[in-house]
Amino acid sequence: MNYLISGTSNYLINKEITKIIGEEEYTKVDYLASTMEEIIIEASYNDLFASKKNIIVKNATCFSEKNDTATKLLEKYLENPNSNTTLIFITDKVNEKLKIVNLMKTKAHTILLKPMYASDATTKLMEEIKNLGYTISYEDAKYIIDVSLNNFDIAMNNVNKICLYYNNPCKFVSSDIKALTSLSLDDNLFHFVDYVITGNYTQVFKMLEDFKIQKIEPFIIFNMLAREYRNMLLVSEAYHSKNQAAYLNTLNLQKWQQDKLLKNCTNYTRKSLEDELVKLAQIDLDIKSGKIDKNLALEMYLLNLSN
Repeated sequence: MNYLISGTSNYLINKEITKIIGEEEYTKVDYLASTMEEIIIEASYNDLFASKKNIIVKNATCFSEKNDTATKLLEKYLENPNSNTTLIFITDKVNEKLKIVNLMKTKAHTILLKPMYASDATTKLMEEIKNLGYTISYEDAKYIIDVSLNNFDIAMNNVNKICLYYNNPCKFVSSDIKALTSLSLDDNLFHFVDYVITGNYTQVFKMLEDFKIQKIEPFIIFNMLAREYRNMLLVSEAYHSKNQAAYLNTLNLQKWQQDKLLKNCTNYTRKSLEDELVKLAQIDLDIKSGKIDKNLALEMYLLNLSN
């Protein structure tokens, strides 16, 4: 069987995948790091035992951007697909005018998860909470959607935190919801940078998972880290300068910021701060020159720091 699933919510997409293949194992392929030809070859291949297999292709941009080669290859495959293979394409958007999309509609299965308005997302959230064995008022469900920036994945992440807190089916209490739901995005990013600087990697990797759900751009995190290292270096230099007051005034930082930066500097030497800035500059160059994926670069940078 062959499927095309389009949507922006990883949670809802994963639910659709589970409906199709259950808990069966699958091979995940990134379309951006592969080709349609390679995908079709893998889907067509049978081992000696004619084993069933599931292939999930993420970032399938061929359904939103015209690609004649990919269209022809998929069209040929769909004429005689491998009955032992379940092939699922995942994309965040489709161009319904493209021939390749119409092919999937007529010769396969297409699931288009439309973006939800706040009211629809609220109703859907209440449904998911009910499925988990809990109940919630419409007003409280709407509050979770609002503080989650109308992002259903963030909302469900907040719901899971609340469920872990209660640990038994019950009704969500408004005061608990307000205490347990995520801080604003800006607050979270500043906390994340502080955790990196102070070496609290348990919190770093926990928040990184949240950022993946929120689809936070890695460049934002890299830039904030670079700014923090740079400010630490400058504040350290200022405090060792003969013209300390004049130097600090040029930095345009409040006293509490200066104190925090100076305190964090005690765990770093001047050379180590300079080294981090050089590393971040090199990572930025590698990402922009296509040598490494930006999300992988962020994970590798943080893993290296934690070791």
